[in-house]
Amino acid sequence: MNKRKFLSLFIVFSFVFTGCATASQDTTSTVVNAEISQSWQDAAGSITPEEITAEITYLASRQLEGRRAQTRGSALAADFIARHLEYLGLKPVYKDYFQEFAFSDLNDYHALKKRFERAREHGYSVPDSGKNVIAMLEGTTKKNEYIILTAHYDHMGLNPERTTGEIKMHLGADDNASGTAALMEIAEAFDFLAEQGIRPQRSIIFLFADAEEWGLLGSKYFAQNPPVPIENIVAAINMDMLSRNAENTVNVIASPMVTNAAEKNPDLYAISKQIAQYLGLQLNLPEEAAERQVFFRSDHYSFFEASPPLDRMPVIFYSAGLHPDYHTSRDTADKINNKKVAKIAQFIFLVTLKVAQAQNAPDYIE
Repeated sequence: MNKRKFLSLFIVFSFVFTGCATASQDTTSTVVNAEISQSWQDAAGSITPEEITAEITYLASRQLEGRRAQTRGSALAADFIARHLEYLGLKPVYKDYFQEFAFSDLNDYHALKKRFERAREHGYSVPDSGKNVIAMLEGTTKKNEYIILTAHYDHMGLNPERTTGEIKMHLGADDNASGTAALMEIAEAFDFLAEQGIRPQRSIIFLFADAEEWGLLGSKYFAQNPPVPIENIVAAINMDMLSRNAENTVNVIASPMVTNAAEKNPDLYAISKQIAQYLGLQLNLPEEAAERQVFFRSDHYSFFEASPPLDRMPVIFYSAGLHPDYHTSRDTADKINNKKVAKIAQFIFLVTLKVAQAQNAPDYIE
């Protein structure tokens, strides 16, 4: 894809990396080397609204039928993502880019089965298998430590409308074609650096999870059957629904109670706050997200749940927040804010780089 660079991004990222390089106290991460700041800037600048728009428009098109797991549309979406990863030259984790799974393979399938039966009784068409899309960029000095970058690519497809019960096509532009496009572009930004011989210290696993809409099942299967030791995964960074609401805001969900993220998840939160300040993004810790138990409702939670209770994996979830079109047929591509998605993707890319380059792995305070 075209790699573009705008003067405005040059000015913004020059400020970012000047600030990082001159910071005198950085207890959470390694100070950015000024010698590579231009390369980081160019890599972030490769994430553009135009590419985001093209990817969301395809993923949320009627041709893909709402990307419900185990459908033709889902298969087309998985192939689209895999071709992008192959084009970038990213390494498959398995023999190819796919991790196929049956819901019955999950450890807690018997509990899930009852919920699926109730959903079918209410008219929902529920799948019974899925297919994750996965690639990896191997790190350098800390290559046996891994950061998971995840976004679910599935949506609900043809199913009852949440508000009326009428059977309609749910195309899922914001939820979560927006996060999928962001992760595709973040992978491209990492490839941009790799082409210059610049690789992160820690390895990055790109997980495009399937069947999130049915209970985080793709990420749950991955976390229960990880291709690397689960204890070697130092952080999971999730992106879900990035294209709506106020222009320069992003919700940060980094602890079950949400508002105490700085106390419970100090390293990931501090890095997020630093990069957000440089980019002019406002971080929100929405109280209503705690009331609605949002921490437990997207793919980062699968990794938190899979880690030992007294040694929780630090996880963080970035989102633009809920809106009236959530889980309705009105969540369409014409309503996305492509500039917002691109900016949040740049933000997540830089946060991930900081975590990948940090001297110490991040902590979660249980």
